Amino acid sequence: GVSAHGDLWRPTVELLETVWQQLVCILTRGIEKTLYSRPSFDVRPLLGGTDAALSNAVSWSSRAPMGLSDGWEALPLPPSVRQVVTDSLKDIRNPHILAGLMVADHRVVTLATARHVSLKPRDVNLVVNFVLSSVSLRQAESWTPVCLPSVHESAFLYAYVNFLTPEAGVVFLSSSSDAAIFHLLSGHARQIERTLNASGSLESILHAMRAAPVVIPALTPPTAAPPAFSLSPLTQLQGSREREIVAHSGSLSAQMGPLRFLHVAFRVPSLGQVFSSRPQGHVESAEKTKSLFQTYASCRDLVDGMQGPNQVFVQRRHDVIYLWDSPEFSLACTCPEWQGISSVGLATLVQWLRSNEKTLFVSPIPQLPR
Repeated sequence: GVSAHGDLWRPTVELLETVWQQLVCILTRGIEKTLYSRPSFDVRPLLGGTDAALSNAVSWSSRAPMGLSDGWEALPLPPSVRQVVTDSLKDIRNPHILAGLMVADHRVVTLATARHVSLKPRDVNLVVNFVLSSVSLRQAESWTPVCLPSVHESAFLYAYVNFLTPEAGVVFLSSSSDAAIFHLLSGHARQIERTLNASGSLESILHAMRAAPVVIPALTPPTAAPPAFSLSPLTQLQGSREREIVAHSGSLSAQMGPLRFLHVAFRVPSLGQVFSSRPQGHVESAEKTKSLFQTYASCRDLVDGMQGPNQVFVQRRHDVIYLWDSPEFSLACTCPEWQGISSVGLATLVQWLRSNEKTLFVSPIPQLPR
């Protein structure tokens, strides 16, 4: 094995891929070609300053309920506030500007791209991690090269970075390093700051950052229960937690009364985004949260080979987990063992997530003007 801590194969492979892509983000894939042609080439001088970015990538991956390639996480925010931020961010025209985003710690307040640009979720996470890992980028207005593998793995883009507060900043990606674009973006960043301060949006963002991740409220299901879901049998889980898990298959019974969720992760592939609630109860500690996310990964390994919408129900010693994977969304949720999970409860949860989509996600992804 490659892990001394019982880490599963799939998350470990995703972690190694993330670390490699972060190196490519900093150095471009040209470094790989150099090593193939000159295996004895000493890359250590080129790796100066990458320690923080790589270390943060490892730490972030361990706290992600789904892979960093699956989606980036938006800051839960009132839609009216997000709209103000989006409108101010988009108020710029230049053919070299490929994307703009506002970051709040590792979450994204808003993101807009040029019409011909489609950033993959991992690219967004790479940029956010690169920016947050650099003390110098957070302390002063900066203009720095960055490589995004999905745009061009062997060439640099140029990132304009300006933190409006110690925690929140704007990032723009340009295909040109022209100094005139830097000055254009510098003026635009000042205008964004004035707009957000005047509207109170910046204070709302800081408040949302302090409140994140959000707690799923107690949900009351409707009186009429929908048909029970059909579950796929879970027969085996790999790794050190196998003894803790009992497999169940069959139908989920209807359940009445308020529903309490210890944790919920929800991914929308069409948006390239993931929502993760605040872990509660006995899964609140970092160690228990990591164990929970590893169980999610085990379940995902099982459903990956299935056809059509797939569901897996897992009962552990102190909680029950349900994974629901479909083309429209992926859901992983955890409830207390005494409560259990019912089909009507799951339908109520999905309805709540859908009805709050504009609060929990950047939806739809806006485009920069031509």
